[in-house]
Amino acid sequence: MASKHSLTLVVIFLSIGVILSLHFEMILSLRTSQQSKLDDRNAINSTGKVNSTDVSNSTKINENNRFQRSKFSQPETFKIDALKWPPFCPQSNLKSYEYLTKIHNYETDEDCLFLNIWTPYRSIRKSKSILGKLKRLIKPRKLLPVVVFIHGGGFIGMGVSMEAYDGSYVSAIGQVVFVTINYRLGLIGFLNNHFEDFDENKEEFREYGKNLGLLDQIEALKWIRQNIQEFGGDPNRITLQGQSAGAISIGLLMLSDQSKNLFHQAILQSGSPMMLKQIFQSDHYEQVIIKANCTYEPTTNTTDDFETKASKSNFSDIVEEGYIQIDDDDFDVNEDQSSSQINRVERIALLINESLTNSLGNNDSDEKKSIEENSGDVHQDTDYEDDEDEDDEQRRLGLEQIKQRRTEEIRCLERLPLKQLEQIQQLILDTNRISFSPIIPSRLLPDFAEASLDRIVQKNLLLGANLNESTLYLQSEFSKLLPLNSSKMNLQWSDLSDMLAKFDTNRFRREQMIHLARSKIEKHFKPRNEIDFVKAFIIFLSDILFKGPVLKFAKALDHSASAVNIFVYQFQHFTSSYPKWIGAGHWNEMDYVFGLPIRYPSKFTAEEKMLSLKMILIWTNFAKNG
Repeated sequence: MASKHSLTLVVIFLSIGVILSLHFEMILSLRTSQQSKLDDRNAINSTGKVNSTDVSNSTKINENNRFQRSKFSQPETFKIDALKWPPFCPQSNLKSYEYLTKIHNYETDEDCLFLNIWTPYRSIRKSKSILGKLKRLIKPRKLLPVVVFIHGGGFIGMGVSMEAYDGSYVSAIGQVVFVTINYRLGLIGFLNNHFEDFDENKEEFREYGKNLGLLDQIEALKWIRQNIQEFGGDPNRITLQGQSAGAISIGLLMLSDQSKNLFHQAILQSGSPMMLKQIFQSDHYEQVIIKANCTYEPTTNTTDDFETKASKSNFSDIVEEGYIQIDDDDFDVNEDQSSSQINRVERIALLINESLTNSLGNNDSDEKKSIEENSGDVHQDTDYEDDEDEDDEQRRLGLEQIKQRRTEEIRCLERLPLKQLEQIQQLILDTNRISFSPIIPSRLLPDFAEASLDRIVQKNLLLGANLNESTLYLQSEFSKLLPLNSSKMNLQWSDLSDMLAKFDTNRFRREQMIHLARSKIEKHFKPRNEIDFVKAFIIFLSDILFKGPVLKFAKALDHSASAVNIFVYQFQHFTSSYPKWIGAGHWNEMDYVFGLPIRYPSKFTAEEKMLSLKMILIWTNFAKNG
């Protein structure tokens, strides 16, 4: 078992000097992903910003293939303006993120699979001068480590054309090649069409896979592995970095046989794959089909019936199974601690007892039963147990029926205008905040993280969370009650209970969940009044949604057969531009990791500039040295 170290061990101070002058920016189109070696099509032969480059063309994502896997096509040469920020993948409310960051391009488009590249590498590869040729022969440039950032947004929003994801300062200060990638979101990226369940071996259905958003990430990584050397990046030193849903994505890519060898180490900010088993377990397929009027066969079920059967959020199970309060000291891992001493995170890791596995298994069984009940009489073969041939025939006919139904329903969804799909998605999100997320089991993800840890091949993992993870989430949820210029948190329990209800669409579980949450808070925090209760709720929600899953992942890895060096951090800085009650909220570390205090020095204090520089150096030195 590899020893575990303190985060402070990865801090290496560097001189930034004049390296900013060698930085240039590239925005590169992937479209649905491309075949593609750049060959002699270099970005540019000088420093400064790139204004165009040749890239390989590919088939666009549009209504004809919106639910199919992205794939490489035969290349065609064309030019793009590499300074134009690409469109976002379709999402319901892009403007809702304006309180977090500037948005460079408000366009959304199904043809959205782009990546951005920043590199301090000055290419001499196409130089025709004698000096340039001699340099190539005598002293090849040393390739730089690569950092690929996967954005968050709950799998339903955000994208690479946000200022918060501008990697220019990270690339220049840290001397790394920095890449950000788009991936399909929401209903288009994470709709469970169940094709894999019924026809696993038929090639004609493989293009309609589950987890299209994650598969987009994998295709982007393949492209990066093939081409990043053209931008000065080392394809054998790739670090994935992600925040929130991006961190969850990376954790899942670490576990999948299809992707685990495409990168070498990882940075997870405020997220882990342990979150999926707890809260990301909604299946809205039937609901989408009904709202879209795409039901292939007449059904007597109402939308509410499908909502009850198909949308199985397990948030109430989390609360019921047991909540154990987290201390901030649980994030401290000192260098003199042995690997066994990471057990200090025992109390934070046990948000859900292992019995949840059995509980979830029952839910999965119920869900499959629900699908079968509404998709034809698949299991009527039990009436023919005395005749195996007849039994097999009944099963075959049942599966053919389901396959035909699914095919027609998906084709119907592909014919719908994008605007209508976005409206359907928003209707579902209005009643369930946690929707359209990675699907387990699937070909990409056969099992949950707990059963897949031994597959991990990455040697180094940096992960952590923020002190007050839930505050900015609450602010966005109650923006009228909690404006960012408010110095006080003016919330009542009734407001919080309304919000909790949106974590579980099952109307029969809502009241029970709210009651359980209140009783757990009263037991563990003993609030004396309404103000104390709201403060306790903030801690409770932070632990349930973010801190617990992050540290549970660290603890599970420590006890697994994977030899992973684990570095744990906690971000505690209160940003001066936010009211004090926000504290170190979810997302707050992003400003510092991406160098906003350095980019906009007048908006931050001197201490915040130094904190940003330090975090950039910590993150990029981890990418260089582990």
